[in-house]
Amino acid sequence: MRRSIRGNRILAKPYRDLVTLGYLALPATNGEDRRLARAHRLAAAVVSRHGRQDERRLRQIFLRRVLRGRALPWPRGPLEAVPAAVSPSDLGLLRALNSLTAAGRAAYCLLAVEGRPPEEVTGILAGARVPDPAGALAEAETLPRDVTLSLDPTVARLYARPVRRLRLALTLVLAACAAAAAWPRPDLARPAGAAPHELREPEVTRAAPDAWRTGAGPTLASWPPRGSRTDDTQLVRRAAAAWGGGRVQLIFAGRVDDAVIVILRRHDQVARFTVAGGREELRVTPAPGAGAGPLKLTGTRYLAPPWTREMWAAPLSGRAPRWRALRLTGGVTEPVAAATRGTCRRGPLLRLRAAEDRGRGLPPAEIRRALPYTLLDVGGVSPADVSGDTFPAWKALGCAPGRPHAAVSERGRPPTR
Repeated sequence: MRRSIRGNRILAKPYRDLVTLGYLALPATNGEDRRLARAHRLAAAVVSRHGRQDERRLRQIFLRRVLRGRALPWPRGPLEAVPAAVSPSDLGLLRALNSLTAAGRAAYCLLAVEGRPPEEVTGILAGARVPDPAGALAEAETLPRDVTLSLDPTVARLYARPVRRLRLALTLVLAACAAAAAWPRPDLARPAGAAPHELREPEVTRAAPDAWRTGAGPTLASWPPRGSRTDDTQLVRRAAAAWGGGRVQLIFAGRVDDAVIVILRRHDQVARFTVAGGREELRVTPAPGAGAGPLKLTGTRYLAPPWTREMWAAPLSGRAPRWRALRLTGGVTEPVAAATRGTCRRGPLLRLRAAEDRGRGLPPAEIRRALPYTLLDVGGVSPADVSGDTFPAWKALGCAPGRPHAAVSERGRPPTR
């Protein structure tokens, strides 16, 4: 870029807005430094060439590049750059955005962060050649709109990575030059305290095989790792790094149909890392309040809790649920069909029970008292716990515009066979 954006008042404002839009729309799977650098590079290129366009047209041009472009190889240097100030609410928003598609993330930024009306959002997305602007807007509307974003991606913080001493001086100089080119406004802040967990090296923990029998309650923390690739250290660490590193718990790693799936937990969140067709995807959602429900591995298969011995599924159609027993192999269900009609999701309903096995392998008392229990797949990684035993209420939840992503509180009757 041949002219300074920082010293040009006409270009500085759209540049900052575009960097924020690009940072939120780009995936977090390639690391924070690559994500931040790419947002800056794309914004700089668009502003330097099209900076005098009106802001709507500028966003269309920019998003066209953000949503279609592929990141170039980015060597792992000695410095890692992240936004300087990231509040807990910002971190929560970034995690929630990871559950949306790239177009959905862009729609959310336009809708909630920039405060644009829905019709303008779909117009900008259509101009950016998004195949389904209305679908992207519907995704964005699943997240809260009353958001205050304190994060400013044009203010960066640098962290050092260990390098060999003989190469330290040269690599620091090269990295400083690259940072200067990537961030036309490098307002750097000195690190204060420890970096957030998203920036640390991955640390993977595993629950003991019998932790769910001896634990205090039905939590995901008691789920032992399952799947055919739990010993694939490279795969698991790659999934953890895609989530930003830090301490995570391995729940599942294995091949399911035509995809490789890794499920991880961190505090009150669950991440599903998928590798299929040469592409990687990371989806993060709130963890179920109690680890009593299954987790979705693919669009048709679920991972049952370790104490589950029997599981049924039923569609959200007809006048009453038509339950059918599901086969479980290593805790993974056989394919379970789901259907949608308009904005309504037709299930499936899921019902679980732990059968007694002569005193061995029983789940915690909290689960035994609650069994069997019913859940409704509402599109997230974890189905929602539905209570009450009325089938019409379950069907209404399937058509609710703000579909529940956590417990709704329901205790159902066991299915009749």
